[in-house]
Amino acid sequence: MHKPITIMLPIVPPTKTHQNKKIVNIGKHAKLADTKELKLVISDYLTLLKPYQPARPLTGPVSLKLAFVWPYRKSEPKKNRIGLIPKTTKPDWDNLAKTLQDVLTRLRFWEDDAQVYSASVDKWWGEEPQITITVQEGSEQ
Repeated sequence: MHKPITIMLPIVPPTKTHQNKKIVNIGKHAKLADTKELKLVISDYLTLLKPYQPARPLTGPVSLKLAFVWPYRKSEPKKNRIGLIPKTTKPDWDNLAKTLQDVLTRLRFWEDDAQVYSASVDKWWGEEPQITITVQEGSEQ
């Protein structure tokens, strides 16, 4: 088992995900394309994660843990603002994971995203907005 890579990005997580695509016509064919907002999210992820890019891509099985924390809602009573509160509103956890996983693949954290055999995603409201990413090579057998 290798030492995990843990990255904490002190940002408000984006709400635009790969689900935010548009249909564009190219001649007689239509294809999905990223919206301006999604391109900005991907660009931000690439910039923020580039310093953490491993020297070589991981080659074995990979587990991925993601935690997204948004600032408490303004409607949240102050008495409830203790610790983390599960976020049960959009964006969906799988769409958040897909966008970030695609960027990690593009930055060559691993050779192929098919290597990710296990993943967990948490969405929270909390005091300190952030995204925490943990990449672990090797299986937990």
